[in-house]
Order: sequence, then structure tokens, then C-alpha cells
Amino acid sequence: MIRFKLRTKRGELVGLGLTAKNLELLREGKPIHFDGVTCGVPGYEFAIMYGETEQAIVDQLRSSGVALPSLEFTDEGEPVRTQIWSPEGGNVKGPVGA
Repeated sequence: MIRFKLRTKRGELVGLGLTAKNLELLREGKPIHFDGVTCGVPGYEFAIMYGETEQAIVDQLRSSGVALPSLEFTDEGEPVRTQIWSPEGGNVKGPVGA
């Protein structure tokens, strides 16, 4: 995997390039975890996870003991809405990926 930070016309861009081996490990249920300082974003840690659905990722997080905010899914496992943490510590409601 490569990690980089670039300045663009609209600000800064943090990028990750995943290899076929990275994807294989993710599909095996082995998340990628790294310190943001390695890609120019000190003070943050990153985790990249894989799941067939968002619900599968939530289940994996919960089984590892991570406390999550309230999440709602359809019977098909698609997100209805979610709450995510904001940098200020509050919850922000919005669609997954927003």
C-alpha cells in the first residue's frame, strides 16, 4: 500500500493505493491499521476494513469491542441512515459515506 498527501487547487488530498495483496488480506477479515503520520496526517489513526455490506463491517467492529453509535439498516443490509462522530465530538447524522 502506498500513502500520500498532495496539495491540490482545492486544498490537500490524502490518498491510499491498495495492492492486490492488500485487497486479499481485507477479504480475509484482516483490517489495515496505520498511524496518520505515515501519510502526512499526524494525530489520526486510520483503519481500512472490508465487508460485503455496511452491516457486515458494523458487525465486525462490534465483535471486536468497538462502541458504535446507533446505526439502522434495511433487511438487505443497506444503510438507512447512520450517525458518525464529528471532530468536535458530537454526532452528525447523514448517509454512510457522507
